[in-house]
Amino acid sequence: MSETYKGHVITKEGDFMPPVTLRSPQEVFNYTRLQGMMFHEVRVTDSLDCIVVQMIGGKYTFPPSWVSAYNKD
Repeated sequence: MSETYKGHVITKEGDFMPPVTLRSPQEVFNYTRLQGMMFHEVRVTDSLDCIVVQMIGGKYTFPPSWVSAYNKD
């Protein structure tokens, strides 16, 4: 069975939306790119509830490899 992830979005006011189930690294990438344009913060957690990807203000802040690869200045 493959890893599943949960996508979480947070507004600037601190409101949380219900989590979304993501089933692959590609889904994680697509979800963060889209939601990062609309929400202040996007977090993706693994099955142990550890953050595996985070965006704040439309920029990746974690993991470091995504920060350097995908943030455009």
